Amino acid sequence: MQLSIVFYFFNNNNTSFLIISTSSYLLVLYVYLKRNKVLKKLDNALKEINSQQILIEKEYKIIQNYTLYSKMNLSWEITDVSDGFTQLCGYSKDELLGKKHSLIHRLEPTDPIYTPIKETLLKNHSFEGEFRNFKKNGQKFWTRTQVMPETNKNGKIIGFITFSQDISNERNIQKHAQKDELTKIYNRKKFNEELSYALNLYKRYKDDTSLVLFDIDNFKAINDVHGHLVGDEILVKLASIVDENVRDCDIFARWGGEEFALILQKTDKENALLSAKKIREIIINYDFNIGQTITCSFGITNFREKDNKTNIMKRVDDMLYKAKKEGRDKIIYE
Repeated sequence: MQLSIVFYFFNNNNTSFLIISTSSYLLVLYVYLKRNKVLKKLDNALKEINSQQILIEKEYKIIQNYTLYSKMNLSWEITDVSDGFTQLCGYSKDELLGKKHSLIHRLEPTDPIYTPIKETLLKNHSFEGEFRNFKKNGQKFWTRTQVMPETNKNGKIIGFITFSQDISNERNIQKHAQKDELTKIYNRKKFNEELSYALNLYKRYKDDTSLVLFDIDNFKAINDVHGHLVGDEILVKLASIVDENVRDCDIFARWGGEEFALILQKTDKENALLSAKKIREIIINYDFNIGQTITCSFGITNFREKDNKTNIMKRVDDMLYKAKKEGRDKIIYE
């Protein structure tokens, strides 16, 4: 159409041809410049995208290398882990993928420790807590972990995501602050914290829990005869042999002086009595190298619905006092 019009004006009017030709040129120039401008914008956009891609790749590498990240399906099987996670725990990705997350904690997937976590997550809420974990070589490490539900576009939970922080050094500092300076078992402050926690667990899950309080019979006389240094050695040795014979889940502490306290998780009265008898026999049969047998008196009570720290400690102390009054080297329980 443009050529026929130009040809027509060429034959009839040279001036008009010039105008039409100039207009056509300007149109072509406009289209050309417009095209170049669009191409330049596209080129700038591509450069920006490429720059963002490089930044994302760098951030991804940082996340992979320095973040403790894991992902699980609804069966708690690991579906993805960061390189930082594998480097910390000593397992390769292949060794972790498809395995239950409880592998790291060395607990059974049905362990009660997971109950409050599962209940929280299945309500579509996040859970945060501190977890004891184990590396492939058996070395223990601690993490502060946030577990979040992963949902699809419809809001349905399809799995779980964890972000963790290695707090092993922090825990080691806390550990020293929580330990009795002489015996290296938990001190009274730490025991009170654990007692509060155990009472809360009991009120929530109603699992049988027992409390034992015991002390060394005639300890003042031992100190008077053998001296306080020997008395301290007895406290250290006694704490050590008892600590070796209680479960990891039990809380053993020096309550004060020659008194010791023990929280027995998931333990009814009968089994608490068996545990106390075992500890009593171990102490009696141990040679403390002072030319005499060391004995202890025990008080035992069980957790009750309306218990608090004050009344339960008063109750178990009454049991211990009764054991002392009835001649020592006895176990008294309700």
